[in-house]
Amino acid sequence: MKNIFFLGFMLIINSAHASNKWTYGSWSGTGEQVDNASWEIKLEVTKEEVFTVNYPDLFCGGHWKLIGKGVETNVKRSGAHMKKSKYKKLIFRETIETGADKCDQGAEIHLIQSDFDDVIIAHFYIRTYDANKPIARAVLKRG
Repeated sequence: MKNIFFLGFMLIINSAHASNKWTYGSWSGTGEQVDNASWEIKLEVTKEEVFTVNYPDLFCGGHWKLIGKGVETNVKRSGAHMKKSKYKKLIFRETIETGADKCDQGAEIHLIQSDFDDVIIAHFYIRTYDANKPIARAVLKRG
């Protein structure tokens, strides 16, 4: 019984770890804030699921710590038809380690899978600015 439980436990751990493979690799793009300011973003994700982020234009960087998972639902209307799509979403807390005086600390980032393997969407929330709306958005491309 112990062996079956252990095997089942290991399968759950491995499947949870493997479910984030869509994020692995190097990503880059441009972030755009609600005030129309924009900045470059570079994200590196290792197979060990270490998320390292740099904002070269802002002279700061750090890491993202996974704090939750979910599903993002998107409804698209095409004429009289509606299509409902569901995408994987990972939720992170950002820690700025270099240039902390140049970037906001503690942002919540929602990383959302897209229809394309080489594109992900990032929404940035700073709860002190607005509790319910992202203050910035970025489209990141693999490579």
